[in-house]
Amino acid sequence: MKVSARIKTGFIGLLLLTTPAFADQKLALIIGNSQYDGAMGALQNPINDAQAIDSQLKRLGFKTTLVRNANKIKMLEAIDDFSNQISRGDTVVFYYSGHGASANGNNYLIPIGAQSPKNDKWFDE
Repeated sequence: MKVSARIKTGFIGLLLLTTPAFADQKLALIIGNSQYDGAMGALQNPINDAQAIDSQLKRLGFKTTLVRNANKIKMLEAIDDFSNQISRGDTVVFYYSGHGASANGNNYLIPIGAQSPKNDKWFDE
């Protein structure tokens, strides 16, 4: 097992230790974005990372939703659908692997198909 996989597995274990044993559902949304083009540049590992997390969480009894190479609409739909499944008392994991950015004190998950930022307006698209 690679070091990064051990760290991720350890993190999941710690997360589960802090969740109530009486949680109604165990839900996870996992997004892996690799196929960026242009100035963003493709990434090699986000899909593999997302699949590894998906596999581990399933072994731990989570109902997972795995989304690969999502554009903005697909990401927003997945997040909206996922949030509609969540109830009080549920154990929830959100995992994202892909490009991200920070601007003006805010953090952003960058979808497939996004253009390289030229100014702060890009973050409002």
